[in-house]
Amino acid sequence: MNLELTCSPPRQRSPIARWSSLEISTTRAKRKLCHAHTKTLDHCYTTIKQAYHATPRAPLGNSDHAMILLTPTYKQKLKAVRPITKTVKKWSKEASETLKGCMDCTDWGVFKEASSSLDEYAEVVTSYVSFCEDMCIPSKTVRVYGNDKPWFSKSVKAKLDAKNRAFESGDEDLYKLAKSDVKKEIRKAKAVYRDKIQDQFASNKPREVWQGLQQVTQYKKKPAASDDHDPTLPDKLNSFYCRFDEKNPNPGYRPSLPDDPLLLIPPFTVQEAEVKKLFKQQNVRKASGPDGVSTAALKCCSDQLAPVFTDSFNESLEKHSVPRCFKSSVIVPVPKKPRVAQLNDYRPVALTSVAMKVFERIVLSYLKACTGASRDPLPFAYRANRSFEDAVALARPVPHPASSGEVTFIR
Repeated sequence: MNLELTCSPPRQRSPIARWSSLEISTTRAKRKLCHAHTKTLDHCYTTIKQAYHATPRAPLGNSDHAMILLTPTYKQKLKAVRPITKTVKKWSKEASETLKGCMDCTDWGVFKEASSSLDEYAEVVTSYVSFCEDMCIPSKTVRVYGNDKPWFSKSVKAKLDAKNRAFESGDEDLYKLAKSDVKKEIRKAKAVYRDKIQDQFASNKPREVWQGLQQVTQYKKKPAASDDHDPTLPDKLNSFYCRFDEKNPNPGYRPSLPDDPLLLIPPFTVQEAEVKKLFKQQNVRKASGPDGVSTAALKCCSDQLAPVFTDSFNESLEKHSVPRCFKSSVIVPVPKKPRVAQLNDYRPVALTSVAMKVFERIVLSYLKACTGASRDPLPFAYRANRSFEDAVALARPVPHPASSGEVTFIR
């Protein structure tokens, strides 16, 4: 609320006001000329530091003092934070069954027969899967506001809408009943949210535990300030990330294959059961790559999509080539610092194809099986179930006697 106060003439403050225990902040408004006379402004005292903005206004009538407009500096969270609009897909049992039926009715052999190369075959398959997902899975637009409570749910929103309708109808009894229903629904939603937080702490999953701590402490990382309105920023980042490719004299160089036909035989064959197993283990929270095939689609239709992707993987091994759509990625620049000053302050995060990640896991398991006996057991980086704690535990002090034989050194 904006307050307009008429200032009284200046007077000597008493020692009681001067030694008040309140944390008093003084805001002095600037002097202003009005009606060719100098108007003196007094001080405005508040119990909250920097709670108002003081602006001089014209005096009332023939008063020798100007007025002061006090504007609160506080802004509502709803007005301070812009709402975020998101488009999400509504995965339901009916939509999943529709997508499965669409994949069951598909003749995948037509795509292979009509494709002239491996790149075209893989691109057609991924584009078709993405198209079917967009057609079968409905999407909705969600608007997230800055003051939304974590326990706010659809049922609470429905009760609030019913309360507003009852208020507009003018029926007092119906309004009282709707008001009581809103209180009960809010109490129920808070209880559900409390149980959810307790389950996150009781689980043995570190990710859910940290999510519970962030929700309890209301911790939100401040977004980094970046110049997102610069239209030339994407071009600058592309040139910065590709600066090493510009010095490459042969950008399209491809090593020649050996002449021995025995060396061109694939070392192993990808099994359909293994692809299906990895599809079912996909995390639906992961982002999709540039091909548009989401992890939710691969997990939902693992039985239907495993044969066609197994065929593309085996053909890739036979031709010693990776499809172009599997190698492409989307680079998302993430600021490293709160204040971005140069292009090097962005961390490039690559979003690659989910199908390619599955293929890489299969090849990695084969390489680990071939090199298991010859691998060094001491490295601990980038290895499963290994960390620096294991390296510290294995580092045993070894005594080495000195040349004199009196002092012993520990290495």
